[in-house]
Amino acid sequence: MKKYNHIFTLLVVALAGLSLAACSNEDLNTDQYTGDVSVGAFGPCPVLRGGTLYFYGSNLDQVNEIDLPGSPAITAIDVLESGGHSKISITVPAEGGTEGIVTLKTTSGQELKTVSPITFREDIVIDKIYIGTEGNLTGSVGDILTIKGDYLNLMWGVTFTGGVTVTDLITHDRYTITVAIPKEAANGKITLTDTAETPTELQSEEAISINLPTVTKLSATTLKAGSTLTITGTDLNLIQSVQLQGGVFLSNEEFTVSNDGKSLSFALPEAAADGDITLITYSNTKVPAGAITTVAPSDLAVSGTVKNGLPMTITGKDLELVKGIEFANAGAYSGEVKIESSKIVIAQVPELAQDGNLTLTMQNGKQVTVAYTLVKPTVTSADPASIVAGGEVVVYGTNLDLVSAITFPGDAPQVVEAKDFIAQEEEGIQLNIPAAAYGSGMTLSLKNGAADIAISGILTITAASDPAISEAPASALAGDEITIKGKNFNNVANIYIGTYKVNRYVSRSNTEMTFKVPAEAAVGDYKIIMEDFDGNRFEGPAFSVVPAETTLWEGSEATGGWANNIGVLSDAGPELVAAGAKVGDIIRMYVTPNADTWQFKVVEGHWSDNDNPYGFAMSWDSSSFDTDGDSVILKFALTETILSRALTQQWWGNVFIVQGENVTLTKVTISAK
Repeated sequence: MKKYNHIFTLLVVALAGLSLAACSNEDLNTDQYTGDVSVGAFGPCPVLRGGTLYFYGSNLDQVNEIDLPGSPAITAIDVLESGGHSKISITVPAEGGTEGIVTLKTTSGQELKTVSPITFREDIVIDKIYIGTEGNLTGSVGDILTIKGDYLNLMWGVTFTGGVTVTDLITHDRYTITVAIPKEAANGKITLTDTAETPTELQSEEAISINLPTVTKLSATTLKAGSTLTITGTDLNLIQSVQLQGGVFLSNEEFTVSNDGKSLSFALPEAAADGDITLITYSNTKVPAGAITTVAPSDLAVSGTVKNGLPMTITGKDLELVKGIEFANAGAYSGEVKIESSKIVIAQVPELAQDGNLTLTMQNGKQVTVAYTLVKPTVTSADPASIVAGGEVVVYGTNLDLVSAITFPGDAPQVVEAKDFIAQEEEGIQLNIPAAAYGSGMTLSLKNGAADIAISGILTITAASDPAISEAPASALAGDEITIKGKNFNNVANIYIGTYKVNRYVSRSNTEMTFKVPAEAAVGDYKIIMEDFDGNRFEGPAFSVVPAETTLWEGSEATGGWANNIGVLSDAGPELVAAGAKVGDIIRMYVTPNADTWQFKVVEGHWSDNDNPYGFAMSWDSSSFDTDGDSVILKFALTETILSRALTQQWWGNVFIVQGENVTLTKVTISAK
């Protein structure tokens, strides 16, 4: 406001003078209320080169050119007010121009001349600047900067490098400006400004240097999160923020500075990492303050027995800093944990943890490790120590609850998984020896996936003369060929699928047989039964006879382009219901490609779901098939999602929608495999 009041006073004085003798009636119409163009006054005079010159009168919005003596014609005219009381302005050229009469030209060709001549004021100049005493260009925040020159009274602000502008001037007259250096000031030249919306600015030729805060020492270079760090130095009250490693910034509300600016203190954040500390001034200048090392847990040790599934204790120093725990092979620990300064108690070692390092992580990402070794299962005896394959045995030892499977020798490895144990405890495992096993010893597999443990001796298995199956398919269609593997098949007289006798054998040996599932076998779940020549029967693994492929839809539908949507199967899928469809059944789409390059897609009929417009989608293309013009079978399994949605009301009116290009759909079937 100080600046604008001052200029307004000068302008009023200038205009008052002009109103007395702006021009004669012959040269200039001063009646501002006619329809003609007229000028009542202009100013200020003298005008600053590069400054703004205003004209007041009537209908001045019709002026399209203003000629100043000694300057090119000016056509860049700002119309500030139009009509009977109008006001326009121009920017006076910064160079050239002489005193004389001003000519205004209108769009109709009329010329208006001022009676009074325009006069110019010399440019604002800066002769010199200094801090404190003349000649000195170095100072501190709060010191007095002096600017000497001419017409300085027209400038109302001092802008320092760093962007801060000070308008609270201590001395302000034509020849002198003095101002206190603000804390935001940085090294560099200063700029005078008239603070207008489009300001006139003048920069000094010389630059000033601002004394920065200094750091003499840190109270400590090794610190623990939460402890207080004090930085000693000078002018620390100029610090706006503190930058620590780990992406940590402290604002001036998060640290304390002494009244004399000689110390700055803060509590070390948990996220602060090792490395340099940087102080940032209000002028955004960075001041190095030294480096720190953060305290990490130390003197680490694992106490007691470490076993999967049991508690684990780690002792040491500064353990309260730990924010994360990670086991070898088991990843980050998410279970219950109690953390104290000298002890960490983990409620349960993860089942998948293996021997290795326990990694402890601090909030700042720093890590320390401590090695641990897990207990392993051992086998001390077996009862009986010698057994015929197929018999029951108890294996004794320690930590046997960690075992996931036991493998016995034979023509092929004979594996008994934990789910098939009769009983499993820490000191013993009860199980049946596989009928196809024979030899000595065993191998223990561990639940955590660590290396198997080979056990020699302890148990001797005598091969059974009874036939035994070690490998067989889980299901097949009636009439399909299947192969079973095992031992003592030479002692087999007959094979049954449940009660259905196998009559057609493809090949037989003592360890492998291939035969056809009886064609008359009904769909269902059975056991493979072997019968020896004495009529004794030996029960083998479970086996299912699955239904043959059932046709759900048959026709000839060319997909055409992608815009063509072909509906397949009826709404709510009665065809699937009639076929007894269940999760895991296989849907087959029989298609015939019509070109070398083709694409095919199956989606569901729920196209109205905004959150999931397809529900499910399967795609195929020619890149995965060597068709050579032949038909192709595209298949997918019925998941629980597909089946449940297929059997509900469809918005589209069909179970499946097929799309694509260069493909003809001919049949859709379902089968159990």
